[in-house]
Amino acid sequence: MTAVAQSPTAAQAWTRDVAAALVLPPITRRDPRMAFALHSSELVNHFGPIWSHLDPDGFEIVFASPDPTGNERIARFAAEHGYRARFVGDALAEGRSYATVVSNHMGAAGDVGPDWEPGVLRLGERQVRLMYALGKDAWNFAPWNEKYDLILAWGPYQAARLAEFDRPRIVQVGYPRFDRFFRITETRRDAVARLGGDPDRPTLAWLPTWSRHSSIDAFAEGIAALRDQFNVLLKVHPLTATAEPARMARLADLGLRPVGDVNFDNVELFHAADMVAADYGGSAFGAIYADRELVLLNTPGVGSDGDDPAMGPDSLDVQLREWILNVDPGESDAIRGYYTDASAREQQRSTRARLRRSLFAPFDGCAGEVAATVLRNVERVLR
Repeated sequence: MTAVAQSPTAAQAWTRDVAAALVLPPITRRDPRMAFALHSSELVNHFGPIWSHLDPDGFEIVFASPDPTGNERIARFAAEHGYRARFVGDALAEGRSYATVVSNHMGAAGDVGPDWEPGVLRLGERQVRLMYALGKDAWNFAPWNEKYDLILAWGPYQAARLAEFDRPRIVQVGYPRFDRFFRITETRRDAVARLGGDPDRPTLAWLPTWSRHSSIDAFAEGIAALRDQFNVLLKVHPLTATAEPARMARLADLGLRPVGDVNFDNVELFHAADMVAADYGGSAFGAIYADRELVLLNTPGVGSDGDDPAMGPDSLDVQLREWILNVDPGESDAIRGYYTDASAREQQRSTRARLRRSLFAPFDGCAGEVAATVLRNVERVLR
């Protein structure tokens, strides 16, 4: 008898316990479509601009979030947009194998079977990665990239780093998530007002990451103190919202409540913001792409010893501090000073333009279409 992890509702969570109970049946269903493996509902913001340029009959969303509500959100999004979606355990239990699986990393569909094989490998024949972020280089350019056949990179920097691998073909497609940024017609003043700010004041968007790299513990009070000068719009990392209750409570005690839910699209904040405060990971690079003033928050103990398993000593989000204003805890007044220093802002504007050219392919507003075109022609691309 085959033991399987099935989902009577979209609320099924893809946990290690569920995966451990799964005895994989033989692959019996060859599915000619693409599958997009999502382990977080927030990823709809990354893949959505690509899906909108694909035939809905040509792909399926396979959701594998450890958070049952995250799976519900993915399933609901799919239903609202006319896309097909199913729980990863159901697809595996059917012995289904898609022609192509698109994911943002090898863990996007969990680990399955007695040898803890990456689920994305079991789900399909061709493996495609869409890069998720810049920064945290030791993780982003880890050896598991060698398992991919094709990687869709944002621009020259990622393409050069990924060229170190022998197997995957690398294609630069730009940054699909930001396509909507270039089409927003709402004025920034109206956007600030809608998000709860005063349009007559400058707006600071604070986008901390999670885990040990997060700036929340060291900077929450300092950022809160800036509200006498700035609108402060906060968006936490999805895993902070779902797995770091102590941090969420601390933010609430300071009156810092995140804008929207875990699925809120950061693109709206980049549109509304005059300045972005970020720590490590992808948010700082979003500010560079959107050409917003940027300040980097130095989380104590991160990036200084060179042994961080996610970043490493040469990670781009560490190197970025050589060129962009960065502050230590207790130095929030430096943010005020920078914002009123026209010369410093002009110098950073020039730096951001240089960085943007090296980080992003020039497909502003059409990156999703470029990526979709590559995926539709994946067989030809891989010849």
